[in-house]
Amino acid sequence: MGRGGLAHARRPGEQQVRQVVALDVVEIGDAVGDLEEKAIEEAGGYRVDHGIGLDRFLEDHLEEVVIQRSTDAVDDPVFRWRFDGGERVETDDGVHFDHYHFFKKLSAATDRRLVTQMASEKAEDHSDSAEEYARKSLGPTDRPWSRSSDQWTQSISGLVEERSRTETVLGPRTEAWESIRARIGAATAYRSLDDAVAQGLIHVDEDHDEIWIPTSMVADAVENIETSRWGLQSELAERGIDTDELSGSGISEAVRRDSSVGRFWRLDATHEDFPEPENIQDEVTDGTERSAEVENGDDQDDSGPSNGPETFGRAPEEEDEEDDGGEE
Repeated sequence: MGRGGLAHARRPGEQQVRQVVALDVVEIGDAVGDLEEKAIEEAGGYRVDHGIGLDRFLEDHLEEVVIQRSTDAVDDPVFRWRFDGGERVETDDGVHFDHYHFFKKLSAATDRRLVTQMASEKAEDHSDSAEEYARKSLGPTDRPWSRSSDQWTQSISGLVEERSRTETVLGPRTEAWESIRARIGAATAYRSLDDAVAQGLIHVDEDHDEIWIPTSMVADAVENIETSRWGLQSELAERGIDTDELSGSGISEAVRRDSSVGRFWRLDATHEDFPEPENIQDEVTDGTERSAEVENGDDQDDSGPSNGPETFGRAPEEEDEEDDGGEE
């Protein structure tokens, strides 16, 4: 056999050696990777080089999230984050979906060295697929922590769902409406629009199944509560208590009778949440109608107990004041 034939005969053996060596390298690499992964798992998962990664701070130290909702129909919930080191952070709804903004809120509330980096992101170098990354990330597989927008949203949403509870509190708009309901339920209302305008009283509009309340009653309801006329109007509209008779989103109407002008909120008296006035009269029959504010004012009549229904308005002998028709 010639030299060429001998060299040709040796080539298959050399190829096999190369394959064996390559397989050994792969197996060694896999073995090293397995040992490294095991060591990481035994150490409690990936960690950032310095400080506490945001994902670990949340996974390991968040005790609960209290979501505070109110009884208002239009509600902006508040999130209260409670951590095992005593940190307490309050955020508006949606803030936690912004990774960096949320980090700044948490960082300002803790003495621990919190960093924006994610410990889980170190798994990227040891993962060949999204599934493997999710498995190696801190927390369960459905929380693949990352600063990537989609993964962050998925992870923080899952964490909130797992560790949150909801508290319901009385909302300011609900409180204002309950105050008005109580006043209507204790009041005398009048079918005479002339008398209602002249004396600032509650009017019953039977043609439209409505109760008209003077804006002064609305002002009283929102004065000492953390809401506004606009906020209360939005609440009543959301509940379906506002009138359908006014165009657009209006709820109030200015009415002129002779020299008197009054502005009223028109409300749907057929709504299930609407109170029935204690008394309904056609018109004012005497001069004894007194403003509802007298009970709380300095000019309260202490001559004897009053067991009659509350009447909202002003005394008929008072001089009428012009109202430009605008809301205060």
